[in-house]
Amino acid sequence: MPPQPSQAPASGPPPVPSMPGPSPVPSSAPSYMPPPYGTYQQYSEDELTHLLRLHTNNDKYFEKVMRKSKWNWPIFLFGPIWLGYRKMYAECAMYVGTLSLISIFLMFLGSESSGGFAGVGIGMAILANQIYYKKSKKVIDQIMQSHNDPEVRRNLAIQKGGTSGWGIVYAIVIFIVSVIIEYLIEDTLL
Repeated sequence: MPPQPSQAPASGPPPVPSMPGPSPVPSSAPSYMPPPYGTYQQYSEDELTHLLRLHTNNDKYFEKVMRKSKWNWPIFLFGPIWLGYRKMYAECAMYVGTLSLISIFLMFLGSESSGGFAGVGIGMAILANQIYYKKSKKVIDQIMQSHNDPEVRRNLAIQKGGTSGWGIVYAIVIFIVSVIIEYLIEDTLL
């Protein structure tokens, strides 16, 4: 028998010969992710401000929103009608729903206090401009991330912003429906 060479203990896997061509991509490499929502890194601040101005459709109101004014008389006096007028339909429904829930809660308690309504009205008057600003900025952000053409962005900012007469009708209908529901609940309780 021929003598066998001495075998050294294995200290790891044998080396893999390198192959020509592109290097493999590790499986843990992150795939492309769009920029985080609410970032304007690739857009100029002037274009953002211009589109926000077009979205509000009122220079005086735009200045009030931009300096984040702390009081909004129209919403304090007219409540959900202002929200509908400013195309804030979900916020209008939530506002009317909150007032309805307070009313129903007070019915169950047998109270006639209107302090809850005043509190909601004051709270909305303080927060309305900030809510409108955030909603406008979100809409403009979606437009800027979806469209590259400045003319399309401009037209969409005008179309999605501004005011709506139908929004007033929407607010009145929501309010009437909530009053009918409250009346039916009150009628069943008595």
